[in-house]
Amino acid sequence: MKAILYIVLVVGVMGVVLLLGFGGDRLTPFASMILMVVALMLFVAIGLRSGVGNRIDPAAKSDIEARKGWAYTQPLPGDNWLDLVVSHEDMTRHISLEIDRSRRFDRTFTVVVIAPDMKALALNGVVAASTSELNTMRVFVQEVVVRQLRTTDVISNSVMPAVTISLLPETDSDGTDIAVARIRDALTSSALTLGSGGQTELTVSVMAVNYPADVRDTMGFIESIKEFEDRVSADISAT
Repeated sequence: MKAILYIVLVVGVMGVVLLLGFGGDRLTPFASMILMVVALMLFVAIGLRSGVGNRIDPAAKSDIEARKGWAYTQPLPGDNWLDLVVSHEDMTRHISLEIDRSRRFDRTFTVVVIAPDMKALALNGVVAASTSELNTMRVFVQEVVVRQLRTTDVISNSVMPAVTISLLPETDSDGTDIAVARIRDALTSSALTLGSGGQTELTVSVMAVNYPADVRDTMGFIESIKEFEDRVSADISAT
């Protein structure tokens, strides 16, 4: 429809110009003036339809580009959020594929690993005494994380209870800081009820590993995640 309208405007201008050129001597001055005004109006209409004059202000363009960044991306839907959590094996595959894609197109991405801060919980009188309680904390964290991340992000379980892994494509250190801050703020405002300790804020420990700044292969990510999980396991044993 827009293309047809544009063609009609162009043909109209050509018709008016031809009429003025070949029949101008037969027209009265007033009629010629009217046709010239019509031609000018059609020229303006063509210009508007073609986008001339719709230049984006540099400041506005910068704002538009910023809105394409991490903080402005559409969040994941809240319904059936457990369906969005993949297995640890699938996460390893996603990381490997993301490395290949980032190498090919010179991109960056970050893997964020999140676990409850067991020491802080213990100070608040909350002690996870069983695997079931650790899994409860992980599910609690994952539900909050899912609602803070984007449709392009991938979330998975870990090999150990309580730990959640998130893959954030196209995310540099600044974008990671934004993501982690949003997750921490959301967890702070969400109260967890667990065991005999009652209701408490869930403080978390977070590790972020970036490609290519920190590691450059799948094994590097696996080893980094394993080191983090070992620290979490030691904290669990200490409490």
